Amino acid sequence: MRWRLSLDSTSKLTMSAPFSDLPLFAWKPPRKVFLFPSIRRRRAILTVARAAARAKNPDKTVAAFLARIRTSHERKRIPADISDADLRSLEAAIRAHVAQLSWHGDQSA
Repeated sequence: MRWRLSLDSTSKLTMSAPFSDLPLFAWKPPRKVFLFPSIRRRRAILTVARAAARAKNPDKTVAAFLARIRTSHERKRIPADISDADLRSLEAAIRAHVAQLSWHGDQSA
């Protein structure tokens, strides 16, 4: 059980542990990105809902926000089925808050 010193093709001196060439030691677990549930992004939901409640075309405001979130998910390589479920719940939360603001009125203005 001795450490090995070797010279690789780029003339760098490398040091390897004994048995490091075995497949078990070379295995690296696949990386997984965990998605923070968008429905818990309360400030974003409130901001978009207020903007949509004041806009002439609220559907366009909500769709633009959801498109930005979708491109963010694609950039992070989040699977489409998980992204779609997350965006549906986010859209439902935004629309529910827009309905609440239109019923009670926006108190923050």
